[in-house]
Amino acid sequence: MPDAGDSVVVSEMARAARWCESEGVSLFCPVLLLSLAGVPAGAQQPTDAEMVRRATELVESRYLRIEDFDVATAWLEAAEAVEAAVPWLIVEGDDHGGISLRRGQEPPFANLTLTGDDIEALEAALVSFQLSVEVHPQGIPEGVDLSVELLRGVSRALDRHSVVLARKRLARFDERIKGKLSGIGARIGLVDGEPTIKETFIEGPARLSGLRQGDVVLRVDGFSTVGMRISQVVGLIRGPVDTEVRLRIRRDGAGGPQELEMSLTRAEVAIPNLSWHMRPSGVGVVAIEHFSEQSATLLHAALTELSASSDPPLRGLAVDLRGNSGGSMTQACRVTDMFIANGVVLQTGGRNGSPVRNLLREFRAHPEKIEPQVPIFVLMDRSSASASEIVAGAMIELDRGALVGTRSFGKGTVQKLYTLRSGDDQERVRFKLTVAEYLVGGTTPIISGVGLEPDLLVEAAEFVRGGVSLPIPANEDQASLVYANELVGWREGVTLPEASDYLLELVDDAAARAEGIDRTAALAALESVHTGRLRSEQERMEEVFAHRDLDWRQSDESGDVPHAQVEIELVDRPLAGNKVEVRAVVRNLGDAPLYQVRVHLSASDRYLPWHELTLPVGFLPPGEDAIGSAVALIAGSSPSRADEVAVTLVADQRPTLGTEPALLQIEERERPPMSLRARLVPMDDHHRVELTLSHASDVLLTGLRSQLSWHQDAPYELIDARGQLQALPPDQPGRIDMAVRIAPEVDTLDLDLKVEAEVFGTILDMPVALPVDGSVVALEPPRVRGYLPTLLPHGPATLNLELSDDTGLHEVLVWSGSDKVRWDALSGTEAELAVPVTVGPGTQRYVVQVEDQDGIVTRRTWYVYGIDGEDAADDGTVPTVDPG
Repeated sequence: MPDAGDSVVVSEMARAARWCESEGVSLFCPVLLLSLAGVPAGAQQPTDAEMVRRATELVESRYLRIEDFDVATAWLEAAEAVEAAVPWLIVEGDDHGGISLRRGQEPPFANLTLTGDDIEALEAALVSFQLSVEVHPQGIPEGVDLSVELLRGVSRALDRHSVVLARKRLARFDERIKGKLSGIGARIGLVDGEPTIKETFIEGPARLSGLRQGDVVLRVDGFSTVGMRISQVVGLIRGPVDTEVRLRIRRDGAGGPQELEMSLTRAEVAIPNLSWHMRPSGVGVVAIEHFSEQSATLLHAALTELSASSDPPLRGLAVDLRGNSGGSMTQACRVTDMFIANGVVLQTGGRNGSPVRNLLREFRAHPEKIEPQVPIFVLMDRSSASASEIVAGAMIELDRGALVGTRSFGKGTVQKLYTLRSGDDQERVRFKLTVAEYLVGGTTPIISGVGLEPDLLVEAAEFVRGGVSLPIPANEDQASLVYANELVGWREGVTLPEASDYLLELVDDAAARAEGIDRTAALAALESVHTGRLRSEQERMEEVFAHRDLDWRQSDESGDVPHAQVEIELVDRPLAGNKVEVRAVVRNLGDAPLYQVRVHLSASDRYLPWHELTLPVGFLPPGEDAIGSAVALIAGSSPSRADEVAVTLVADQRPTLGTEPALLQIEERERPPMSLRARLVPMDDHHRVELTLSHASDVLLTGLRSQLSWHQDAPYELIDARGQLQALPPDQPGRIDMAVRIAPEVDTLDLDLKVEAEVFGTILDMPVALPVDGSVVALEPPRVRGYLPTLLPHGPATLNLELSDDTGLHEVLVWSGSDKVRWDALSGTEAELAVPVTVGPGTQRYVVQVEDQDGIVTRRTWYVYGIDGEDAADDGTVPTVDPG
């Protein structure tokens, strides 16, 4: 590619592309395009333009809401997706569809333009973009697929459900939909840091071979599992059908633990995404995790078993769809058919309601012997989406069941899978594209983001040591029930009974009261349960609040919006890693008492400690003040920041009152700069890994935990993957020893090391290459120093950075929000950087990432809250917020 600023080649490639089309020559021969554009043969690299054309054609011909698709937005999203994947690439766009490509701070090496507002213009621009980046001498990072990244960007301009799938994400999707895998048929999880069998599947090799729940997997085909992530253990166990895998397990028994060798033959195993059991009340529970190709078969088995029960006999059915994010539409219809005798379960329609090729147009229920003749209650929450909403919606529309829980997610569209590129698991690419919407019962759409409203809204008030989380009251027309869920810590020294499932207990009650099996009977039963429980749940809430001396009595009459004043303050110093008491001082300025008063805080960043925090006040007479409080834990890794937090006052039988937002600050706890010296020491049959840690700061680090990670197919095995160090004083080295077995031919041991400490969280996370000859390796993460005030007036500012490293710096990247604004290749052990920033209103984030020559990365984040310049003091300084 020509040097900076030269866009001739790009325009020539576009000209070449147009010539190819006019002459009937395939547009998708990048070598020909480059030749026609005059690019030297040595620079020619293959592209995947055919995949780009396939994807854009699918969008043009089949995307449901093509009228909402903006080509210019897709062009910018595609460019930004590649920018995020390629560290050295900086993309800048203008208001006319133009994009310039730069290597860091250099002048542009390509200027590209979207020459039209149609799909063909987008397609040509995408191909030109890919070619421009591919031929740049800086090179593309290993593992980055430019075609995939471009199309992922395009998909972001469609809707949140249209996505491009490749590699691991595609494999997980395929497995979820098919409901099958090739392996031993067991679910594995970490228990006390060890890979442990959590469940074995029916008819799977694991169960047939005698593998049991609780067995600990020590070795897989001779590889120790010490230090492996669960994904690595599972990756070793899985493999082609009819191949053998050897496991060494530890099993606890009456005579103590024993180790067993087992040999299993892998098979195609159905993943159980549906489970069932009978409650003592006679309510059968069918829990569907997601809808796969196995769901209808498993449901048939469940209903057969539950219907045959005589002790107790089946008297009601709870279909538990909580947490079910969807899956196969066809399977959702077949599942619904087993509950409903007749009627239209579902209709689909593409653009303008027209049929979509190879997509189910309509599904009608038909009588089956399996249909349970008992009332049905469907349990939902905010994660119940898509296929689960088909089942729940059809229950309403076809007069069969009642819905209990919270409002569902709201996804009424259908996606189809299209292959963009075939090949092995590393090459395959598929496009999940929204092509239709559906009507449950044949008449009712699921409104995006709104979902299905439950017949009885049931929500928990969670009482924990730090405070209580209370739901915002439902509207007056919604039948609702709030119950107290007291957890450990609300009352000190109190042993609580084993937790129960409140919704299933409620269904037990409703099924006992139902006088029929249709929706009308189920609704009447729910209304009866609701009426019966309202008073008892209120009494329970009053009792639980009384343990913190809060008067939680109800109001006898409704009223207007409260006339009240709310002030929010932080009682403690808001230092990262600390627990902070957050107070609301509420004054009732009205002439009537307020009941069940609480203040809700909400922030735009859900990771802030005060997001969705409830400050309970209780009864508040007119003219009086009261305090509501809760304790929030600030993460030890939190940088300094100030954020505007929305404040809402809620009182029983009154409309909510929105007050002035509060500005709450966090103070960063400076991380100690760490140093590591490591070496391998030969032992009798293994090597000892010696890790010597030190830091140059004035803090005492406590509770240090180290973790070594195993590399797939590495010629070693970890004997000890974890180590501990109680304390690490300033300037006093501390050592952690672990053990490893190494193959004879290895001369360098490559490991990943992670060290965490109390309060601070992760303090080291880096690769470590240890010579087998025992040489000492000294490593330090690069240091990033900089200063930017937490509060700044609107306008230009500068983030001044000082970067250093013991061995040498490699590169630095800077982001303003989600926009990459700088990349620099570095050399030497020190560098200074002045990054201009523009401060606007509200909270802005700036991230700096530095990598050294050893591949060690340090990231630091600065948050700035922009205020109006009029709020600054006369001397130009910005006022701080008193933490109280």
